[in-house]
This record gives sequence, structure tokens and C-alpha cells, in this order.
Amino acid sequence: MTNPYLVSTNHQKILNFFVLHPGASFFEREIARKSGLSPSSAHHVLVRLYRSGVINRKQNGRMYFYSIDKRNPYLKEFKVLANMLLIEPLVEKLKGLSHKIILFGSWADGSDNEDSDIDLFIVSSEKEKTLSVVNKFSYSAKLYNRKVQPIINAPEELLKKGKEERVFREQIEKGKVLWEREINDDIL
Repeated sequence: MTNPYLVSTNHQKILNFFVLHPGASFFEREIARKSGLSPSSAHHVLVRLYRSGVINRKQNGRMYFYSIDKRNPYLKEFKVLANMLLIEPLVEKLKGLSHKIILFGSWADGSDNEDSDIDLFIVSSEKEKTLSVVNKFSYSAKLYNRKVQPIINAPEELLKKGKEERVFREQIEKGKVLWEREINDDIL
């Protein structure tokens, strides 16, 4: 599991919080509480992130409200990484059932918002079991009310797909391969 190692600093925890709530603004104590940081630590991180242009800040009375700067290209890439890490536990559960797992759509390019579904393309010979695992995971609290929308195809179905699905194929090709089974040369 990669997640604890990639999002462990206070800066990363706060950025991770913001990418999960891209359309909203929050005051310091709220960010501290929801990120699991002390108010003092959160304050120092928020000031640094604001001064570096990563997040926006607006004053309302004596309180500062912070929000993510959606135009920042680095944050967009961080958001993609955070998205991938969020569904990593699902990918781990699907490895034994699948040949390939691809994240595509808004979650793969960082343009997702709080209402976006998680689009997964899964190549699996065991559709029912795969769908069951996805559904169980989809309703967990870890996804912050986001639903996984799987498209599950058996390997032989991929060969039958024709040119009529060109647009869909292009979306899949733009996606992020989260896992792919190695081909064993001994079997071939």
C-alpha cells in the first residue's frame, strides 16, 4: 500500500483535503480538524501554501477562508495522484480477479469535482465477482460519497469491439493504468 508514504507531510495532508473538496472554501480550524492537524500546524502550512500561490485566501471579518486554486497545473497533477491513492485499496482487492485496471475520465485528468463518478475500466474474466467487489467498496465511507462506475469487459470481448467505440477507446487510452497483470512468457 503506497498511500501512507506519499501523503504523509502536513502540506500533503492539507492539499489532499483540498483536492477532495475542490469547490468549497474552509476556515483554518475546520481544515485543521478535518486534516488531523493541530490548529497551529495547519495555520503555518496554509500561510505557506497561500504565499506560494497554491491555494486562495479570502478574509471575512477576522477569519480567513481558504480554497484550492483550480488553475494551478501542479495541483491538478497532485489531484490525479490523490485520486489514484484513494482507490488504491480497491485496486488491491481487484488484482486477483482482473487482467488490467484503468482509471479514466475526470478522475484520471484531474478535472473531477465532488459530484464526479470514478470511472474504471476493468478487464476481467470474472465479471460478477469483480462487480461485487467494486460495489462493496463503492459504498464505503473512504470514497467521500463518490460512486465507482465500472466498465467490466472480458479479454475476449475486447477483441470483438469495433470502430464504433472509437471515442470510448480514446478515453480509455488517455486514462491511467493502475494495474496490469504481467504476461508470463512460459505460458505463451
